[in-house]
Amino acid sequence: MAQESFKYDPLGLNPKYIVVEVENKTQMKLFQCALNWIKETYKNPNEVIQMTMDSSKIRFEGFAEKLLCSNMGNTKCKDYIYSIELEFKDGKYKFTPIYLQTYVPPILYSEEQVRSVDINNGSAYYKNLENNAFIYRGFV
Repeated sequence: MAQESFKYDPLGLNPKYIVVEVENKTQMKLFQCALNWIKETYKNPNEVIQMTMDSSKIRFEGFAEKLLCSNMGNTKCKDYIYSIELEFKDGKYKFTPIYLQTYVPPILYSEEQVRSVDINNGSAYYKNLENNAFIYRGFV
């Protein structure tokens, strides 16, 4: 599955996308299988689907607990909101992460925040880490 093949490092999320070959499946069949998977996986599938285009593309949003973890003496993991785009052609589909955001709870006098994670450049997260110690748990 595509989620096992991504890594977050100083260059960001790599690879930027994955193409999965699926023998003997038409574009329409792959599109329908993906829609069915979203409907079975998510509690409110109509709310997570952000866009569909003909039978060629689906963009959806999800939530993952403890998606990225840092280890600086003790392991701290954060929950993330993510957006994924799936593009379909006969015999293959493309899996592309669009964005990652994390929820930061209110602390003392600050309000809660949603912060975006730069999926194209992870250097800010690795600047002060000796071991580049981020652990990626996988999408969906």
